[in-house]
Amino acid sequence: MKKIFASLLILSMTAALLAGCGKNPEESSAESSSETAESVTESVPESEDGSASESRDESIPEYDFDAENPEYSKYLDDNGHIQDVRALDFVKLPDFSQISYEKASLEADEETIEVDISNLLGNFKTADTNEAYIVQDGDTLNIDYTGSVDGVEFEGGSTKGNGTEVTIGVTNYIDGFLDQLVGHHIGETFDINVTFPDSYPSNPDLEGKPAVFRITLNSVLRTPELSQELIDAHLDEIRAYFNDDTISNEADIREFLYNYHVKYNLENLITEEITENDLLEFSELPENALKLSEHMMDIMTYNYYQVTFREFAAMVNYTEEDIRSAIERDAKMYLFVQAMAEEQGITADDDYLIKMTNSGSKEAYQDIEDFYGRGYIMRYALEEQVYEYLHGIVQLIETAETE
Repeated sequence: MKKIFASLLILSMTAALLAGCGKNPEESSAESSSETAESVTESVPESEDGSASESRDESIPEYDFDAENPEYSKYLDDNGHIQDVRALDFVKLPDFSQISYEKASLEADEETIEVDISNLLGNFKTADTNEAYIVQDGDTLNIDYTGSVDGVEFEGGSTKGNGTEVTIGVTNYIDGFLDQLVGHHIGETFDINVTFPDSYPSNPDLEGKPAVFRITLNSVLRTPELSQELIDAHLDEIRAYFNDDTISNEADIREFLYNYHVKYNLENLITEEITENDLLEFSELPENALKLSEHMMDIMTYNYYQVTFREFAAMVNYTEEDIRSAIERDAKMYLFVQAMAEEQGITADDDYLIKMTNSGSKEAYQDIEDFYGRGYIMRYALEEQVYEYLHGIVQLIETAETE
């Protein structure tokens, strides 16, 4: 929920990887990400020269991807526009003020709102070190551990006294690891026995081997209830979490979350109509829009899985048609956002970019711009403002009551 720039990167990656697949994972543990990256790399088909086998669709222009220097703003100018492209030359926009959606279809249910609030409150856990407390299933704990096989500690098998947070029944560890913490006291140090799975890509040397972990239970972590007292005590943090300086109480938080989901769901509906239902008319997709689309997919897949988009596509059995469709889908969205920005004169100044990236100061923002380039950041600024504009003009209608 926190609108920092890192979250924008993850959202872009998710959209690029899973466009058209009906999936929308929002987070993954470092451990599972590492294992997935290795399994992806191992699964990529190779040609005789050792490179990933590809039969490239000639309708998608080729370009060079440099993983060491990905250039986030490649194919974008400083306005966040696709280089050398006027989007309105390629896109015919509809009159969005004449488009309507049922408001009820965009609203989040109460359970979703409560999950959002629970995620917020997770930032304010307190550590209970009462040694009389006995660990139960579902507890969130801070623990330390050191693992060994045949009496020898192995690399990556220790917290090195830094502590790590785990939730029994939720956190993904080796089978039986966390279950064995139940029934022990906070402050206790003890050994557990586990066996690594037969397939363990993150460290093949451990596959199928029995191991001993020495565990120390540092504390049980308590999540507070939402109250005005808590809000007052953490007001600056809560406002930064939502990137909204107007929040002051629980009603404000719930209103923010309600509006957030309506806006998010509206964006998804519009995206679906643009890419699947021909809401827009495209005369053609210019070369730089297609290059930008695949380039951004390469950046995100490489950051997350250490493979290119096409290598990832081979692992999940994408056909060349699937690849082309995914690239064209994102190219259409880049053109749509730019065309709307061109038509409405939407842009962003430094103050807006500082707030959007939650960087807090010009100096901190400059560090972000130096890394990503201004064009990349501006593209997100345009996207945010375009959807904000659409949220204000698209008609949201109440569902008609039936007898």
